[in-house]
Amino acid sequence: MRLVNKFDKSGLTKKMSYKDIMSELASAKKARTTEEGEWLFVRMTKHTEQTLQTLGLLPKPEPEPTHKKGRPYKIIDPNAPVEPKLKRGRPKKLEIKIE
Repeated sequence: MRLVNKFDKSGLTKKMSYKDIMSELASAKKARTTEEGEWLFVRMTKHTEQTLQTLGLLPKPEPEPTHKKGRPYKIIDPNAPVEPKLKRGRPKKLEIKIE
């Protein structure tokens, strides 16, 4: 009865049946991988991981910081010397006068 109440509180029963939830929990494998005797999840799918996170058995991952889309602004140094801009197009041919 406690499992059913936990599933109801987390909202999993709206998406999945009791049998589906139990099969997801059975597919998550735990093993002692360290010498201290800690139990860690060894093998699980993304869907199983999401199910465990909604039940509160796994910590939810921290959201990655979002970046603005597009090219970043160019940082302009106000102390840098300003060069004159070049004109568009092909440069004109210079005539050299020999005297």
